[in-house]
Amino acid sequence: MYNECMNINVSVASYNGKDGRQFSYTCPDTLPAAGLQPGQIVTLPFGKKTSLAVVRELNAKKPSGIKLSSVKEILELPPLAPHQLDLLGAELEARQ
Repeated sequence: MYNECMNINVSVASYNGKDGRQFSYTCPDTLPAAGLQPGQIVTLPFGKKTSLAVVRELNAKKPSGIKLSSVKEILELPPLAPHQLDLLGAELEARQ
């Protein structure tokens, strides 16, 4: 069972592309989606591996026609501060 209303945009640590892409995932009912916030570190399936990712955005609306994979775990680490997320975003934009 999944939180259909929760769409999570993440930056994946193992993504080597130079386009600064974000990827969309959902949060299973077994994880506390209500507590998710930008800057949190999560694990998720990415290709054939499990990867670390940073939550960039939370959206209430799931993209239509796309089946989203779900986050596996929310790590018990402090979330990145807003200025750190801004730096991450700037770095990813510079890759474009």
